[in-house]
Amino acid sequence: MDLQALIYVEGEWNPSLFCQDGEVKLPIYKILAEAAKKTEKDTLLNRSMIAADTVGEQEEAAALQGKKQYGESISQELQHNILHALRKRSVQTREVLLIAATDRTVQIAKELGIAVAGYVNPLFPGQTFAGVPMVIEGFEEVDVEFLDRIYRRCHGLPWTIAETERCLVREMTLDDLDDLILLYEKPGISWRLDEKGQRIPGFIEPLYPREEEKAYQEAYISNMYGYYGYGMWAVVDHESGKLIGRAGLEHREYDSEVELELGYLIDPQFQHQGIATEICQAILKFAGENLDFPRINALTDPQNLASAALLQRLGFVFLEETLVTGSPMQRYTFVTVQP
Repeated sequence: MDLQALIYVEGEWNPSLFCQDGEVKLPIYKILAEAAKKTEKDTLLNRSMIAADTVGEQEEAAALQGKKQYGESISQELQHNILHALRKRSVQTREVLLIAATDRTVQIAKELGIAVAGYVNPLFPGQTFAGVPMVIEGFEEVDVEFLDRIYRRCHGLPWTIAETERCLVREMTLDDLDDLILLYEKPGISWRLDEKGQRIPGFIEPLYPREEEKAYQEAYISNMYGYYGYGMWAVVDHESGKLIGRAGLEHREYDSEVELELGYLIDPQFQHQGIATEICQAILKFAGENLDFPRINALTDPQNLASAALLQRLGFVFLEETLVTGSPMQRYTFVTVQP
């Protein structure tokens, strides 16, 4: 499912606000809203009636009831106009993003299963945009990719973070859970063998039991991705379509300040092929272009020489020896903003 078009209600938004190099790269359809104009006039009239000293309680109640019924009829008419416009163009409701400047339009979009982005239009003050994943104040820096991400968030679809020659980096979904569990069960991930062949903890913390991990991932997808727009992502092999790792950016507190930390793991079968370098370079590029953090941290076990070598290839610089939950770790940093 992909974003096919933008729609807006007449009077709430202007397509001229959104263009790239003078060319709009998505079809944009206007929804007629003659009735919506009447609604605004009707609302002002009812407010005047209710505020008048001569209006009694019965007249006030009648005015409010009339306003409610009229508003419902307007909503129904606008729903009809939206469906008619999409049907006329052979476009499905789940294929469009509606730019809405009023709570009424937001509610209609939700009722029709249409993805919606809020737009702060000074002609419609006092809107709450409740439940809208993103509210746009200006379109100067908005592009199709940004709108597509709003669309995907509305429909619970994972964002694509980066594509490399061999891999796709995207948000995790609950459909990845079984593959994730299999990945973590492989030797060299959450466990490894010592020189005597004894099983010892690996360099990566293990997952929770399945049901706990499912609940954790569900909350993580909703909160971390939904609120921050980043986190630990899935690494998918282009050729096979299989999950072959995880990599991404997490929060960690250093000296009472929250900073970003790079994390990564690759399926042992795909290690020593330069994939970790390829993926992490793409993630660092994403951070530099999209996130407002001056540097990125990375922690590695002193015994994990391969990880330290990778960080140095990526341009990280050793900063200090530190303790994390009582375990000695080496801290490296990468500057995202050059002086």
